[in-house]
Amino acid sequence: MHHRYKDSFNLSPLDDSFYSLSKNISFLLIKCSKDCNLSRIDLQLLVACNEQPEDYVYPDLSANETSLKTNIQKPIEVKQKTIQYNIVAEIPIFLTGKETQVKILILVPITDVRININNEQVFKMEWREFAVHQRDHNINDYLNVKYFQVQKDFYVAKLTLDTKSTNDMLSSSEIDRNLKNLEEQFINQLNEKSDDEAWKRLIANNTMQKFNSNMNQIVQLSRCLRLTSNDLSNSTNIYNLFNKLPKPEIQNKLLDLIPFKDFSAVAQNMYIVDDVEPALEYEFSRVWTRSMDHSFQSIIKCRDQVYSAIYLYVDQLRLNKCQLFLLYTCANTLSNNMTSSIRSDFNAMLVECTKFCELKYLDRSEYIQHFEECQRLIYEAQRIYRTMKRSSNNWAEVNDLFDLSSFKIETNLSNAFIYSQMSRDTHM
Repeated sequence: MHHRYKDSFNLSPLDDSFYSLSKNISFLLIKCSKDCNLSRIDLQLLVACNEQPEDYVYPDLSANETSLKTNIQKPIEVKQKTIQYNIVAEIPIFLTGKETQVKILILVPITDVRININNEQVFKMEWREFAVHQRDHNINDYLNVKYFQVQKDFYVAKLTLDTKSTNDMLSSSEIDRNLKNLEEQFINQLNEKSDDEAWKRLIANNTMQKFNSNMNQIVQLSRCLRLTSNDLSNSTNIYNLFNKLPKPEIQNKLLDLIPFKDFSAVAQNMYIVDDVEPALEYEFSRVWTRSMDHSFQSIIKCRDQVYSAIYLYVDQLRLNKCQLFLLYTCANTLSNNMTSSIRSDFNAMLVECTKFCELKYLDRSEYIQHFEECQRLIYEAQRIYRTMKRSSNNWAEVNDLFDLSSFKIETNLSNAFIYSQMSRDTHM
């Protein structure tokens, strides 16, 4: 059993200090007939001591004393050979109405087996005879003893057997029942583990876990900046703040994190049962409890709220970007010098605001109003920029004229323009 389940439950190796691995095991099977009133027998496992030498006892006669009538020497008295035994183990065997047979595993080296009933010997045989003949031995017509061997691996507990401990010994049926219960627990845990893995593989669970994980990314990507008093103090700071805010691509990034395809893959025609109902008649992947259905519907509601919140976030972001664009343009009207840096920044901001206005938005009145407001802000920024550009060009032309060596300003301006007929000099 340990070998079967060690990998599934990551079991530690068996502690070999409590058992030994044995092969080619010898057994004694003791059976008692059901109609027998016998409740206990005592099995003794014996080992013979060193054999005692034969003891010849001669009569107290002289060496030449013989029978005169028969002329035959008197026979010598020979004392019968006796063997002493040591009891290796004495095993009390309790027989009940349910337990009518006991299997005894013999590992220790023995020479004889003896069975006592009520402290009287009823059976004794050399162990060698058991092994050689391997036949049944009937005792008093109600008890049967048989020897057999099994060519298998056995794990034998290392226990010291005494009468006190044997009183607490489990019967073979109890051991079998405990082993079956233990294996049933293993099987139940394996089934529970298998069910748990199946739950984890369900599309609904994977979808909800994926959405929960993606929500953290959505929150991180849509964080709002905290403004400081210097962020709008000049055109450079305004431009830096504009670039700190997310680009138009943020909308698709956020929307892609909502797993709509995964939600649509979840089966819709599920069987909804009470939480305590086993529902074994339904396919595992087609049944939900009411709590599961409530959780999934809550996730659906949350998904729809996040979907709307993303569009609201992008709508406000677009409006803020366009406002900063106009603010940047106005901040540069104080300068009469339109530098290439200002032109480059203006064009970059214009392209980004235009892309924001190309994004999809929800068909709601507030979104439509904000979209129209963004278009107005962009148009106003472009109008101011064109005015700035013309003014800057005029100042550039004046500076160019002043740089001409041939161009002289008369002290009397009336004399300076008295012969001028060029409309281009009007602005002077």
